[in-house]
Amino acid sequence: MKKYFLLTAFAAAVLASCSKDDPVTPTPTPTPPTKTELLAQKRWKIKSVTFIRTTGDTLQNVRIVGSENWRVQFKADSTGIATGTIMGDGNFTWSFTNAAKTAVRIVKNGNFNYTFEADSLLRGSIPNLTLTLVDGSGNPVGTVTGTLNETYNRE
Repeated sequence: MKKYFLLTAFAAAVLASCSKDDPVTPTPTPTPPTKTELLAQKRWKIKSVTFIRTTGDTLQNVRIVGSENWRVQFKADSTGIATGTIMGDGNFTWSFTNAAKTAVRIVKNGNFNYTFEADSLLRGSIPNLTLTLVDGSGNPVGTVTGTLNETYNRE
């Protein structure tokens, strides 16, 4: 009986030493990433390409040689790098063009000026683009003019 009394007294002393008034440090709520951070945190990889000819025909997922390797990388300092892409390889500058920071303008070599809509996807459209059509051996067989629509996912 003496053992049970000592055990009960010990448990009561431990419980009494715990106070419900101990301050609890709240876990800080993380700051959501900025639009620039979201845009620059990962490379963007081509998801789909649609080409609408000026005659009105739509060519879904046009096979543009090498398009499966297209990548766009935005950097927080308003520069970026294109790999493949319709604008070619190399560096570009970028800026948001609206207050909501959902439209992104890319300028490459001072003359290629292209605007994307950016949220969880990156979507862009290039009107009046002429593409050279090639056969299976890579020989030119004609051209087609229309609007190229691109959609990119984050890698």
